[in-house]
Amino acid sequence: FPHYNPPEPPTIPKLFAELADDGNRIDLWWDNRSEFSYDFKTVSTGIIGWQDPNSPAFKPSLDSDPLSVDWSNFPLEFQPRLNDPTFKFNMNALVNPYTGYRLRHDFQGYTVWGRSGSGSQEDWSMIERWDKEDTATDRADYLVNWNSPHADSMFVDFGGYLGVDKGLPNPDEWPQSSQYGEFTRYDENYFLAPNPTDSFNGFPLYDPAVEWSPALEAQAEQIASEHASLPDELIQRLQARLFKHPELREDVFYQLYDTKMIPLPGLGGQVAIPTAPGDTLALWDLRNKRLARRCYTASILYPRKGMEYYVAVTAYDRGIPSNDLNFLETGRDSDANMLVFFPGTLAKTAMDNIYVVPNPYLGRSKFDGRRENDSQGDKSRRLWFVNLPERCKIRIYTLAGDLVRELDHDGAYQADVITVSKAATSGLAASGMQDWDLLSKHRQIIAPGVYLYAVENKANKQTKVGKFVIIK
Repeated sequence: FPHYNPPEPPTIPKLFAELADDGNRIDLWWDNRSEFSYDFKTVSTGIIGWQDPNSPAFKPSLDSDPLSVDWSNFPLEFQPRLNDPTFKFNMNALVNPYTGYRLRHDFQGYTVWGRSGSGSQEDWSMIERWDKEDTATDRADYLVNWNSPHADSMFVDFGGYLGVDKGLPNPDEWPQSSQYGEFTRYDENYFLAPNPTDSFNGFPLYDPAVEWSPALEAQAEQIASEHASLPDELIQRLQARLFKHPELREDVFYQLYDTKMIPLPGLGGQVAIPTAPGDTLALWDLRNKRLARRCYTASILYPRKGMEYYVAVTAYDRGIPSNDLNFLETGRDSDANMLVFFPGTLAKTAMDNIYVVPNPYLGRSKFDGRRENDSQGDKSRRLWFVNLPERCKIRIYTLAGDLVRELDHDGAYQADVITVSKAATSGLAASGMQDWDLLSKHRQIIAPGVYLYAVENKANKQTKVGKFVIIK
């Protein structure tokens, strides 16, 4: 028996995220490659094709009837060769190849998800959802054959979950409206066409002024030569940067760019590089695909500070209602694009507002968890030093002046996730905070009492002194 290949959700978006506004916001950027997904399972191959008008089994007026088609704007690649004796008709066909092509582009929208202090899938919260605006052609395709005389037995619903036509993210937020027409996007038939001059969703990833040339390839080779000691992946990033839109941040581009869009040797788009004079068709096709790529941005406001916060962006499709299959959505785990943060204050230059939270520490805190092999939980405690400079040393003392622990802080870092229910082992802690597990330098459980701390800024040797209380 042939192996069963189930329907799949759209391609997983690439995601970049960071803490902003002193930990009061998480900003997210993701690419739009999900919109170009093509799912063969949405419309079975067995029901796509053209009927033979000369067959006694011919059913006129179905979408697969070649005698009822207006060929004036019908792409040649989808037309039947009625006078070719080798052409294969399909008497089981319900939709013609052009309709099937459109229906198989089943991307429907995006969702931003957030989850605080829990690794359970059930605790995800939907932050915001967008869905594409279905065109008149889309809606006609979803109900293809509805008005056919054979609708009672031949109609198939290809619609499914269509959302509310909210539209895709960031409509017309990119202020360079004079450049909208330099990019491309899908038209109503899912062919790449010039972007309208009066609307634009998202922000551009690639520069329309940059195209492959021998000179550009030589520039890429020079980059590789100058950075020969770097890993290949980093060299390719630097080369791909030649195509970056000038308004896009480099760190965002590095995370979101698609190597298949870059026509340079060693990158995925190298297959489009001309091999003979005038052989530019593949290069032009790749350019159109590249200029259809966008990035979107959204924010999650006021995440709980000091607790791990999971973020993800998913893409979803319409589903297959004829098979009772609801919409399919990309994953929200580490195999997809899930990222984990510990929101909190960003690094400060001034040191006059450094403090400890919670203070006092009363028996347990909301930041505590449970590490492996710690049945009592005594080694799974946590408090935070906040409003720290980017690089500093934290020294913790007893009132008698004995050194309890030294902590080196070097900006944002991967802090352990110690919550009992967790979906990751670590998360990126904000650059102005540092956790302490209430263990001494000898990994012993500390006694309750008043403790002093001294924070030394490594940049200027300034020191801030304070105190906190541990009550058990």
